[in-house]
Amino acid sequence: MDQRKRPRDGGEDSPGKKLKSGPDPAATGSAGMSQVDIIAQAKAQIAAKLAAMRAGNASAASPSSAPGIDMADLQRRVAEAKAKVSGRVSALGARHFEEAGRSEAGGSGLKVGLHPALMGDITTTQSKKRKVLKIYDTPDEDLSQNSYFDPSLGANPTKSRAGRSFEFVEHGRYIQQAAALRQQARLEELKRSIAATARKAGFEDELDTSENAFRKEEPPEVEWWDQGLVTDKSYDEPFKIAGPDSIVTLYVQHPIPIPPPGEKPVPARPLVLTKKEQKKIRRQARAERLKDKQDQQRLGLIPPDPPKVKLNNLMRVLTSEAVKDPTAVEREVRQQVAARKEAHEQDNEERKLTPDQRREKVLEKLEKDGDKGIRCAVFRIEFLPPGSNKFKVEVNANQHGLTGVGILNPSFNLVIVEGGPKSVKKYKHLMLERIDWTDASKNAPLREDLDGDMEQDLTKNRCELVWEGDLRQRNFRMWKYRRCEDEQTAREVLTRGNCVEMWTTAKAWGKVQKDL
Repeated sequence: MDQRKRPRDGGEDSPGKKLKSGPDPAATGSAGMSQVDIIAQAKAQIAAKLAAMRAGNASAASPSSAPGIDMADLQRRVAEAKAKVSGRVSALGARHFEEAGRSEAGGSGLKVGLHPALMGDITTTQSKKRKVLKIYDTPDEDLSQNSYFDPSLGANPTKSRAGRSFEFVEHGRYIQQAAALRQQARLEELKRSIAATARKAGFEDELDTSENAFRKEEPPEVEWWDQGLVTDKSYDEPFKIAGPDSIVTLYVQHPIPIPPPGEKPVPARPLVLTKKEQKKIRRQARAERLKDKQDQQRLGLIPPDPPKVKLNNLMRVLTSEAVKDPTAVEREVRQQVAARKEAHEQDNEERKLTPDQRREKVLEKLEKDGDKGIRCAVFRIEFLPPGSNKFKVEVNANQHGLTGVGILNPSFNLVIVEGGPKSVKKYKHLMLERIDWTDASKNAPLREDLDGDMEQDLTKNRCELVWEGDLRQRNFRMWKYRRCEDEQTAREVLTRGNCVEMWTTAKAWGKVQKDL
């Protein structure tokens, strides 16, 4: 027994020891050697044989090689050596796994496994097998009775696919479809060209080629005011006239009146007094202040006022002093009169408002006027040439705190203002009464012919009030002129202010006036 090997538990005669039936060729040749030494020896033998085989091939290929070497015999010997080495490696691997199993069962061994690269074909047997899903034939039973059966997931075995025959396309079928598509494209192109021409000419409202112009909305099945009286959303009987769920009762409903959102509460106006009553109240207030001042002087709270000497009463007030030196007394009286006048003017200047205060006062009044409600007025002017009239239209709108826009168009001019009721009333008086629109001397020449010596005829020029009404809020932030050469540009400008319908109204107003 080799002294390097640890004896098994239980001695040599232990029943757990495996008896050898015959000599093992792998174990006989490797007695006294470890597994690593055996593998290294086998690799060295294989390397020597491969070197000898390469040397033999080189000698056979060279012209000076020995003619007595048999290449077939050499290749056979190399193959036998390779097979012998591979058998020994496989035997060593099998022996290693057997000893590892015994060591785990008996508690002996170093528990060191063999590297998978040295196991040869053993690792192929240890590979994992892939699981294959086995599909069994369904039994001949009614699957619809099964609670877990879903007919949408599987095909119906009883349904068979019907055969289809050839269907040939008739001659000219696609030609007809292409002709219909070309005809539809021509109609759409013609419709777009008509709409573009009408838009340029300004007849977009009169000529509407869209389908929405001829389409009418269908009436509802049940009107909203009858929904509480019908049962099945139709006017067929029975109706819910009597019953706990009916809206018809013996009580009279008085709805609470809700003020409209555009109107705001107007503050109560003070009592209006006549001129005579105003003077009387002012006189009584002044007398009351004078009486209080005299009472304070009697009590010694304030010093008495100096005598008010004038030129017409200086002899009566200054009797002896006026006789002694009349020139000095007169000079002193004149100085007192000048001082009193200067003090009076200084008091008036102190009470006078500064330019900023006057501006704030005007803005406050305009803001109070706007709190009563937003009023809007639309004016149509045939000609608005540069000059004093055009200047007045813009300046008065800004001074009265009005917002809006002035559209300058070759067809006609449109002026829209919005603001407080009082401001709009004054502006309307300016536009309809104060300004003379036919006076050519206040306007610069608007258009000239090719010769350049003829001015615009303003005899038929006029300004008309197209529309006036209340608004919920202002649509513009300021008032300014906008020059629009065509109708489309004017409509785009008015669309931003949510008043594009004003252009249509003013345009129709002009046509009605021409017909009249």
